[in-house]
Amino acid sequence: MFMRLLISVNPSRVLTAAVASAVAAVAFAAPAASAETGTVQSVSDAIPDSYIVVLNEKQVSTAGALTARYGGTVTSTWHAALNGFAARMTAKQAAQLAADPSVSYVQQNGRVTIQDSQPNPPSWGLDRVDQRQVGRDGRYVFETPASNVRAYVLDTGIRISHTTFGGRASWGVNTIDANNTDCHGHGTHVAGTVGGAEYGVAKSVNLVAVKVLNCAGNGTWEAIISGVDWVTRNAVRPAVANMSLAGGANAAVDQAVRNSIASGITYAIASANANQNACNFSPARVAEAITVNATDANDRRAAFSNWGSCTDIFAPGVGIVSSHHTSDTASVSMQGTSMASPHVAGAAALWLAEHPYDTPPLVANALLSNATQGVVADPVGSPNALLHGRIPNGVTDHDADYNADNRDDIALNGVPGWGSIPVAFSAGNGNFNVTNAAVANFATWSASPGVYILSGDFNGDGRTDSALTGVGGWGSIPVAFSNGDGTFTVTNAAVPNFPTWATTPGVKIVTGDFNADGRTDIALTGGIGWGSIPIAFSNGNGTFTVTNAAVPNFPTWASSPNVKVVAKDFNADNRTDLALTGVNGWGSIPVAFSAGNGAFNVTNAGVPNFPVWAATPNVKLLTGDFNADGRADLALTGVAGWGSIPVAFSNGNGTFGVTNAGVADFPAWATTAGVKIIARDLNADSRTDIVLTGGLGWGSIPVAFSAGNGAFNVTNGAVADFPTWASSPGVEIVARDYNGDNRVDLALTGVNGWGSIPVSFSNGNGTFGVTNAGVPNFPTWAATPGALVL
Repeated sequence: MFMRLLISVNPSRVLTAAVASAVAAVAFAAPAASAETGTVQSVSDAIPDSYIVVLNEKQVSTAGALTARYGGTVTSTWHAALNGFAARMTAKQAAQLAADPSVSYVQQNGRVTIQDSQPNPPSWGLDRVDQRQVGRDGRYVFETPASNVRAYVLDTGIRISHTTFGGRASWGVNTIDANNTDCHGHGTHVAGTVGGAEYGVAKSVNLVAVKVLNCAGNGTWEAIISGVDWVTRNAVRPAVANMSLAGGANAAVDQAVRNSIASGITYAIASANANQNACNFSPARVAEAITVNATDANDRRAAFSNWGSCTDIFAPGVGIVSSHHTSDTASVSMQGTSMASPHVAGAAALWLAEHPYDTPPLVANALLSNATQGVVADPVGSPNALLHGRIPNGVTDHDADYNADNRDDIALNGVPGWGSIPVAFSAGNGNFNVTNAAVANFATWSASPGVYILSGDFNGDGRTDSALTGVGGWGSIPVAFSNGDGTFTVTNAAVPNFPTWATTPGVKIVTGDFNADGRTDIALTGGIGWGSIPIAFSNGNGTFTVTNAAVPNFPTWASSPNVKVVAKDFNADNRTDLALTGVNGWGSIPVAFSAGNGAFNVTNAGVPNFPVWAATPNVKLLTGDFNADGRADLALTGVAGWGSIPVAFSNGNGTFGVTNAGVADFPAWATTAGVKIIARDLNADSRTDIVLTGGLGWGSIPVAFSAGNGAFNVTNGAVADFPTWASSPGVEIVARDYNGDNRVDLALTGVNGWGSIPVSFSNGNGTFGVTNAGVPNFPTWAATPGALVL
């Protein structure tokens, strides 16, 4: 059957059939005419006398042995994505081969071709996928360039010399012809959307050309399977693959893709351009893949796009400008689900950059739960989810995800006499699965007087770990690496100097990713008389590389009385920086921008009003990204008599834009006795919001949703029971994403006599769904004196 590249291009043309590449071509004699025959699966637009043979898992016969017995010539063999081969043989020989007990099934080989004709509107896709709201803001914001990920583009090849790839594109394999170039253009365009510097979602991903279609845009099922098999055998992980092609239902192709995904490679696949149910197309119907439909610039399903329950997500696919094969600087506009799929492949690369050990199901879950819901017009039975490509930095996204399932969990530590780290793994529905495995030594060390228990991902595997420092006499930084099942692997390697410095009176110990390698590091500041900012860079194996470079002025300012040290990324370069505020008489917000190697670039620009307000007694300093530009901002609340929420928006260069817009009611509520003030994203729009709970007698959970410009939209809907429980003496309020929908929820623990962990799941509009399921043992342990909730 004809497989189609899922685009439209100008000018239109009539395309011819592909000729499959032949390998290991050996002819053998035919068997006796009386041999038993089996069924050969047919496909439309079949290639005469060309067949795909899928072998049983436990077969011992080789392609050569089978063709020697039944006749034919082997043209391809597969052992990774599919156990089988392709061969040229007569219909009679194929039927006889199909009856062999070592054969699972035989099907006809088919052709692949391209569609034609399209308008040429301006590109807009990147601008759309980095924001929630309908419309565009004229920019594309991303948190990570994905330089540690490889993207395999199964297509017409890639013009690897194109300037947009900056030397990051390479040739992988050619399974269709002897021309190792993109002589058509489709593959170069797709690769540009995945990872081009100008056109790409993941702007530093490494691109690998897997040529399965020829210069006319034609190919065969055999060539496609050979490409998938090569990727399965040779992929360097973390890896994502893109298949912007489709054809009629084909079991062999489906099986090959399914097996490749099972090997650990995430696949983004176009749903096809027939305006039909994608369940009738391969490989679009592979449930384990991320199957992508196309939208236009108005968030409407493109008229050509397939649809249905076998698809997963929508992405821009009309009028997409990307790189072209005609020169090293050429670009062209195309449309199709072919153009939508690489947006998703790029987003998968962004996720894998921060979660390199995530399996394909976890990657798919992350992208689908992060998608913007309910905005696509005319979805026709498809999940109404539009790709949201803003992938938050993994070090700060999930505070306590101990098994890398994209749901936050709760752990306990710090109690004298304990020999374990209890973990309550969130099941996503209000239930928790509790573990309490013994942890050698670490639990005892965690109860040491003066110890700091630090949480973070110290090896970049997407699972939250714990580290210890701050104890006099220590010469190491113990780390408990989470194994994802409630057990921990403990290291205690010696670290020069840093453990001693961490015990200095007045020192502030902060964590963050100071070199953008996806691993949590530890920094120190605030020591009296210091002239440096020591950093212990995690090497991922329990060892640390320590730097102590001189930094002008900032260390002295960091030791000022009442100073607040904020460790966040203030210039969106994925490296954690340090900022200072809260000191009486200051008129600036000093920032130490991390250079990634232990050095810092210090700024101290004047900021109107905000530094004075930040020194107000009882003020609550909040940090987050209040305008979704990838840069950390500062906000203030909690002062009696205030009627606004001042925000200092970082401009990325040490300067800040200050707003002080009036906000109804919320500032007054924030001064209520006993109230907890939390700054997190409660509606998954990538902007930090502010939520209040714990006020005595309250029956609601007020939320101030950030509008992105300093204004806030306040909700105060009634919430059953939870507000009362949140005011219980000794309660711990833990704000995390417990169901993986990228909206932060609230959980409660730590109260004597409780047998549950109440959770208030944010619905994204100021309402909450409350659960209060029983949880064995953990609530009791959480109420133990000295227990620290991690």
